[in-house]
Amino acid sequence: MRKLSKTSILFARLQTYLRNYIFETLEAFSIEFNEGDDLRKSFINEASKCNAFDILNKPSNNGLFGEKQTSFKILTDNSKKIIALKNELIPFLMYINAKEIDFYTNLEEIFIFENINNLKDGFAVEALFYDDFEYVVQVFEKVQKIVGTLQVKVYYKKDSLNKKITKQSIQ
Repeated sequence: MRKLSKTSILFARLQTYLRNYIFETLEAFSIEFNEGDDLRKSFINEASKCNAFDILNKPSNNGLFGEKQTSFKILTDNSKKIIALKNELIPFLMYINAKEIDFYTNLEEIFIFENINNLKDGFAVEALFYDDFEYVVQVFEKVQKIVGTLQVKVYYKKDSLNKKITKQSIQ
C-alpha cells in the first residue's frame, strides 16, 4: 500500500509541474487559442514563427513567490523537477498499472525537459521545444486521468479575466 501512495504523490506532483510548464509557455507567447482547437494549428505554428529564446528570456511574474524571473528559468526549473520525479518513478514501474506505464513511456519520449538548457538561438533545440510542447500537453491530459482530477483541455486567452480561468482550467 505504501508503494501505491508514493506513486500517487509522484503522479500528482508530475501533474503540477507539467501544468506549470504548459501555463508558463502559454503565458510567455501569449497566443490565443480556444479549448478544443487544434494545438498545432492554433498555437505551435504561430509560436514557431518567433524566436523562442528571445520570448522566454523576457521577465515573467510567475516566479514561485511572485518575483520576476524569466519564463526560461521557470521552464528550466519545472523541467528539472519533472525529470527528477520521472526518475523517482523508476523503482515502482513493476507495480504500476497499464495507464500509468503508458503515461511514463510517453513522458520518457519527451526530450525537451533534458535539453531545455541548450535552448539558444539554435534551430535544433528550438524545433524540439515546439514539437515537444504538443506531447507535453498530451501527457498532461493523461496524468489528469491517472490522478483523477477534473479533465480539461488546455487553452489560452489574453485578457486578465480569462487568464484566471485559464490558469484554473489547467490545474
